[in-house]
Amino acid sequence: MECCCHRAWWIVIVLVISITALCEAELDRVFIHCCSLGRNFGRTSENCEDYSTPISGVQRQDQFWCGVALGVCCREEVAIGKCDDGKTAAQENLECTGDTGLPGGHEFKQCCDCCTLGLLAGSSGYGKQCDSASFQITNCNKLYKECCEFSKLRSGLFGNGSESLTPREGSTRPPRTTTRATTTMPTVPTTLDPTQTTPVGPSCPSGHEYHPGIGQCLDINECKRKTHTCPALQQCVNTVGSYKCEPDLPDAGQGTTRPEPAVTPRLCPSGYQNNPRTGRCEDIDECGANTDYCGSGMRCENEAGSFRCVREISCGTGYTYDAYRRDCTDNDECALGVHNCGTAYDCLNTQGSFRCTPKTCPKKMRLDYERGICNHVTCSLGMEAADDGTCVDINECNIPGNCKRNQDCFNTVGSHLCRDKLNCGAGHLLNEAGTRCDDIDECTDRTHNCFAGQRCENRPGTFECKCQDGFEPNFVRKQCDDINECLTFGRSACSASATCENFPGSYRCNCKDGFRHGSDGLTCEDIDECDQPNICHHGCINSWGSHNCTCRTGYRLASDGRTCEDIDECAENLSGPQLCFGECINNPGGYNCTCPSGFRMLPDNRRCEDIDECKEQLYCNRNDQICTNTEGGFNCNNIRCPPGYSQDADQKNRCRRLSLVCPIGDSYCLQQPISYSYNYMAIPTNPIFPNTGKIDLFTMRGPQQPTTKRPFMYGVQPADRRFFDTRTTGFNQATISLVRPLDGPQEIELEMQMP
Repeated sequence: MECCCHRAWWIVIVLVISITALCEAELDRVFIHCCSLGRNFGRTSENCEDYSTPISGVQRQDQFWCGVALGVCCREEVAIGKCDDGKTAAQENLECTGDTGLPGGHEFKQCCDCCTLGLLAGSSGYGKQCDSASFQITNCNKLYKECCEFSKLRSGLFGNGSESLTPREGSTRPPRTTTRATTTMPTVPTTLDPTQTTPVGPSCPSGHEYHPGIGQCLDINECKRKTHTCPALQQCVNTVGSYKCEPDLPDAGQGTTRPEPAVTPRLCPSGYQNNPRTGRCEDIDECGANTDYCGSGMRCENEAGSFRCVREISCGTGYTYDAYRRDCTDNDECALGVHNCGTAYDCLNTQGSFRCTPKTCPKKMRLDYERGICNHVTCSLGMEAADDGTCVDINECNIPGNCKRNQDCFNTVGSHLCRDKLNCGAGHLLNEAGTRCDDIDECTDRTHNCFAGQRCENRPGTFECKCQDGFEPNFVRKQCDDINECLTFGRSACSASATCENFPGSYRCNCKDGFRHGSDGLTCEDIDECDQPNICHHGCINSWGSHNCTCRTGYRLASDGRTCEDIDECAENLSGPQLCFGECINNPGGYNCTCPSGFRMLPDNRRCEDIDECKEQLYCNRNDQICTNTEGGFNCNNIRCPPGYSQDADQKNRCRRLSLVCPIGDSYCLQQPISYSYNYMAIPTNPIFPNTGKIDLFTMRGPQQPTTKRPFMYGVQPADRRFFDTRTTGFNQATISLVRPLDGPQEIELEMQMP
């Protein structure tokens, strides 16, 4: 074979080319050789990584690829061996407790469990049990079926141990019968419970135990279960029903060969054979043993438990290989339904192909190309079907009796005309005797042209088409359209308490909410909802078409429009005018006002008036005290006359000089006032000023003699001077006024002097 490799002439890329320098034939040789090494090593060792390197017989540049192929095939062989061990353990009734942490431990347990299920199914005695499992794991289905058939075979369900092998789906192999060797097993004496169908209470010979999966006694392998009593220097060798202890021989390196332990023969399913060395069921390679029957042009491919024949030469388009006849046969595309002929064509099979021919229909029938069927031809009035399926005109003039004796016949497409030999005019017809012209009743003769929905009314020489009541003719569409009275009559169609609803041929007036039809069934009358119980919480006022719920004073209507809820007047008037001078207390349906200390309630029960404690003479009753009323309280002002003055007995707010005589030349004495007057008043905080911008507080008057004129002076302590002003309001008279609001509470002392 010529190699497909090419040598590289550039040293720079030699390493790159050496990686890809294997042609397909060389790769196949390396993979096959190294895979064979891996499988052989996997049969004797469970750790594939222990294979010694470099691998003998393999070139240095192929060592990496060979190592990968060797490991893959070795691990697969270990998994196959562990699976066979798991199946053997299930058949020998051992525990399926493989160490999944070791190589192949998972395969051991998986195959052991799948085989146990098959043994249980096979021992049930039903013929179809072995084909009923449908696991999602292909390998488990295979083991289930093998162990199920094994259990039936061991139980004698197949007679002398022969079984029929049916090739799998897709194989061309015909059925054949294969005889396998059977191992005689001890018979199990059992007793039957009348209420049960399975044996109970089996008794097995010594060294055997009952396997419920196959319903038989199997040998106990005391060596594997480590239930033997061999000393440490002796080797346990299992026998049927017992075991024996043999001396432990030296290693093979000392010139002595250790005998292989006895292996219990295993009954294998069809397509497999027992390996006496390992005790495993191994696949029979029918292709390698030349036991297949694939003909010329066919290639045998071995499969687990069977084989299949694959044709190497194609039969070509339109043909299929017949494995039974071993020849290429024509595909009948018409029968198989794989042709592409339309529904209007018939499929005609030919060798290697097919032909599409148009369908033919009987006379007076027409082919429906979409559905592919022949339909009877339906022609319009005055037409008839021809043999080819078309419609042709009928010559009514050739049919006797279509026109009267006094008429001439004229054929038209699809009809004919009969014309009187004497012209009677439109809408009239000559009578049979030909003596007079009679009116034609177009309505009775159905010769009118009224369209659907109209009624025909005959008139002399003509006819009239009328629509039903509530409809009007539509000459464009040639139909009667409904008259929409709601649009035509507008508001006059119904009263204001109803809505107009049009329907074909008429209309109706539907009463609005809050109205109902009157006794005449046409007009709408108001519904007095207030007559209904519990429609409102407090009060109800009927209105036209509705009603209104009212609430008592101190309540308002809730959002549902029916119930009443209390109005918290105190909370809702915080930002507006005060309801109370004092404190506002809300209560259901109203509120109460209370006055603070020093005030009393007025008759309106809202406002509070100040209690004038000074006027009621409840306090400040000493002679040297002057009572000043304040808002909500009072002040007791004590009169303290300055030196040289004493309190006036008539006016206790005034202090007079003790002596009006001054020494000659004593100007200071002359300038002293004759009296001091103490006036106290309460000024509210931020009062409302009149348009003059001044509030007069009090007036001070001097002597009334015309010859005497005194100026007034004042001082403000501690208020600012700008808050007060004076003006002359009369002869020797001045008035002090407040011109700016004062913040309180505070006490302001004004000192007025009149020199």
